[in-house]
Amino acid sequence: MSFNLEEKGDVLEIIDNNKVVLKDTYPKVLYFTAKWCGPCQRISPVYKELAQKNPRIKFFKIDVDKNEELTSGFGVQSMPTFFFFRSKTDYKTFSGADVNKLIYHVEHLAN
Repeated sequence: MSFNLEEKGDVLEIIDNNKVVLKDTYPKVLYFTAKWCGPCQRISPVYKELAQKNPRIKFFKIDVDKNEELTSGFGVQSMPTFFFFRSKTDYKTFSGADVNKLIYHVEHLAN
């Protein structure tokens, strides 16, 4: 099974609703966003910077308008929403453009 990703610096953009990316066991962050979301646009540069500083973690960006099935599957109701996976079953999540919370969770995942 394959899936399409568009590389955006060190952030990979999921572009086809596929959940295959979740089957891997590496640490990862999923960032649900939308082009029309102001808070998403403000936190995106921080997200990209964290991706560049943490190469052991995979960072993914999911546009909710292009990935309705994946967005619904995760129960995302507001943007931005972040999921931090240490494994398939060990994860944390939060919604909102809280830079300090984003940094905290990425640092926790990196250790």
